Amino acid sequence: MKDNLEKFIADNRQEFDSDIPSLKVWAQIDKQLDHRKPKNKRLTLWKLAGIAAAVAVLLTVGAAIGFQMNDGAGAMVADSELATEIDEMERYYKEQINQKAARLASLNYEGKGAVNADLEQLATLFDELKMELANSPKGAEEQIINAMINNYQIRIDILEKVLNNIESTNQKTIKSNNDETTSI
Repeated sequence: MKDNLEKFIADNRQEFDSDIPSLKVWAQIDKQLDHRKPKNKRLTLWKLAGIAAAVAVLLTVGAAIGFQMNDGAGAMVADSELATEIDEMERYYKEQINQKAARLASLNYEGKGAVNADLEQLATLFDELKMELANSPKGAEEQIINAMINNYQIRIDILEKVLNNIESTNQKTIKSNNDETTSI
């Protein structure tokens, strides 16, 4: 009995793995999540860049092992529905990043160059992920797409933290200036 069940599963494995949730579903879940972070937890730009670099290294090593296991036979992502969903995801996150970057550009901030350099580095890692997605073996797409989403979220987090720091600094400056003028 057990041998028949195992044979059935082995023979029909592809049919079990056919359903993949839509990227639209994950985007909706992401919108609904509460993105508040604990107040005591601080991540620096270097830590975020280190995390992004670690993700890129892990994905590269995983892809190399995957290519060896499959004798280098990777399949191109041919599913037009998946490509459409990826384009929609990119548009959504790029819009978020562009809004925050425009807000940062409008402020007088001395560290813009460092922030832009970090964002460029993450954009380069994202481009590598896109190339890896195009050459990924069947079944590895979900991990790469999750890494792409994570890359976008890290960029958004960097911009949000910088903007929050600038705004809190500006509020403190305004308050101290108001205190000085009322005491005169």
